[in-house]
Amino acid sequence: MRHFILASAALMLISSSASATMVERKIGYEIGGKAFEGVLVYDDSVKVKRPAILMEPDWKGVNPNAVATAREVAGKDYVVFVADLFGVGYAPKDVKEMAAAVAAVHGDINLMRVRGGNALDVMLAEGGKLGIIDSAKVAGIGFCFGGGALLELAREGREFKALTVFHVTYPQSVDPTGPSQIK
Repeated sequence: MRHFILASAALMLISSSASATMVERKIGYEIGGKAFEGVLVYDDSVKVKRPAILMEPDWKGVNPNAVATAREVAGKDYVVFVADLFGVGYAPKDVKEMAAAVAAVHGDINLMRVRGGNALDVMLAEGGKLGIIDSAKVAGIGFCFGGGALLELAREGREFKALTVFHVTYPQSVDPTGPSQIK
């Protein structure tokens, strides 16, 4: 009987912790008639609002590796949105295709800012609807090309409490003589 009680208690503990999972919610949105899809990542066992992190991925875009990184960053403490800078269906076959996609976005500062800014707005709106984001605590994390795109959002004046970029490509603005509104 004692073994049965211990086994039952162990199963109850396992089943209660199994209900707490990382959510990877795909969120579609549109920019200028083109479809985009980011991924909102958070732990659904946490019932309080958390700081939000806009994640601008590298030139591979929204992919399983970017989402895995978002899961690690989010943990129980943050909500992370993996931004889509290239559009639904982006699946480059090689470095040449990735370089062409990056050049197209980087070559148009307004396009880059609009895509990053819309992703930030979508993250805040969706996180707000779900009641999981503390909109007064927004940060950004960018990798390679995404780091440069994130810096452009800050130069445009979007508010972040912190920014972190890794191996940033294009750290200088496309418009180096333009005003910087970094807050």
